[in-house]
Amino acid sequence: MTKTNRGHDHADRAGSSYGLLVGPPPAVGNCSFPLALFRVSRLKRLAVQLTAVTLGLLAFAVRADGGCVAEAGKLVSVQGLVEVSGPGTAHWRKLAQDDAVCVGASLRVGPNGRAAVLLANDTLLRLDQDTTVTFSQIQPAERSWLDLIYGALHFISRTPASMEIGTRFVNAAIEGTEFTLRVNQDSTKLWVFEGQVRFANDQGALRLGPDQAAIAQADRAPQRFPEIRPRNAVRWALYYPPIVDLRAAAAPPGKAGVAIRRALEDYRADDVNAALAALEAVPDAARDSSFSALRAGFLLSVGRVDEANADIDRATAADPGNAQAVALKSVIALTQNQADEALALAERAVALDAGSPVPRMALSYAYQARFDLHAAREAT
Repeated sequence: MTKTNRGHDHADRAGSSYGLLVGPPPAVGNCSFPLALFRVSRLKRLAVQLTAVTLGLLAFAVRADGGCVAEAGKLVSVQGLVEVSGPGTAHWRKLAQDDAVCVGASLRVGPNGRAAVLLANDTLLRLDQDTTVTFSQIQPAERSWLDLIYGALHFISRTPASMEIGTRFVNAAIEGTEFTLRVNQDSTKLWVFEGQVRFANDQGALRLGPDQAAIAQADRAPQRFPEIRPRNAVRWALYYPPIVDLRAAAAPPGKAGVAIRRALEDYRADDVNAALAALEAVPDAARDSSFSALRAGFLLSVGRVDEANADIDRATAADPGNAQAVALKSVIALTQNQADEALALAERAVALDAGSPVPRMALSYAYQARFDLHAAREAT
C-alpha cells in the first residue's frame, strides 16, 4: 500500500512553472491571482501599521465566536504544525485547512511543515517551514502589506494590487507577479521569477526583473548576486507526489523495527514531523539503504528536496538496486519538469522491483504527466 495525497489541494501546485502534474489528488483547476506596487514613507507606514494593529485587535476581541472582523485570508493548504497569534499576545493556537487568518495576526509554520494562504486581495502566499509572518494590512483593491519576520515565502499573483513586504533588512515593493523571499539571521534574499520587484532600504535600492536575485544585509545597500538556477530557491514549495511504502512487514526486528513502525503510524496520521522524529530512534547500525529511502520519502512529502536528495544518494550508494530510491528520483525529476528522465527512472525502478507498489506508483505518475492515462492505469 502506498500513501496517496492527503491534506493537499490546489494551492500546493498552483502557479508552478514546472509543468502539469496529474495524480490522485482531486484536480480543482488552475489558479491565477493578483498584485502590484505599494510605496509609502516610513511615517505613513507607521500610521497605517498602528491602524492595522487596532483592526487586528478588534478582529480577535470583538467576535465572540472567534471569527475575524477583517480577514487577511484563508488557509488553503496545511502540512504540519501551523499556528496563529493575535497582535500583542503571546498565545499561539493551532490552525487547520480552511481556517481564516485575521488582519493583524501573526502566522508561524513549524519544522517540516508548509502552508498556503489565499489572501483577501487574491494573492497566493506559500510559507516554508520555520516561517513567521505578520499580516499587517491585507485588503482587496487597497494598499496592503505584510511583514516577513523569519523564514521563506513564495508569492504568486496575476492581477495588479498594491502591496509591500517588510523585513528586518529591506522592503520589497511589488510590481511583479511571482517571487520568493527568504529571511535568516543576517540577511534577506530575493529571487524574482516574473515581473519586477523594487528591493530597497535606507542604504540603497534595486529594481529586479525575471530570473534575477539580490541580497540585503544590515546597514548595507541591496546587492545583486548571480543565480544560475533561480527556480531552485522555490523547490520547497512544489508538490511532490507521495510514494511511501506504508507496509511495516519489512521493518527490521528490535529497536529499529519499533521506531520504523512508529514512524509509519505518524506518517499515516499526516504528522511528518513526528514521523521524522521517530526515525531518530533507529540505531546507526540499522540505518541501511531502506532506512535512507524511507526517510527520503518522508522529507520529500513536505518539500525538503535537498535533504531528500542527500538520503537518496546514501541509499543508492549503499545499494544501487534500491528501487524505492530510484522511484523517488523519478518523482523529483517529474516535479522539476524533466519528464523524459522521470519516465526512464520510473521504468528502471520497476525493473529493479516489479513487486513493490512504490516504483509502479512512480511510473503511473510519469505516464500521467504525459497524458497517457491508459498506461498510467496499467502501471498500478
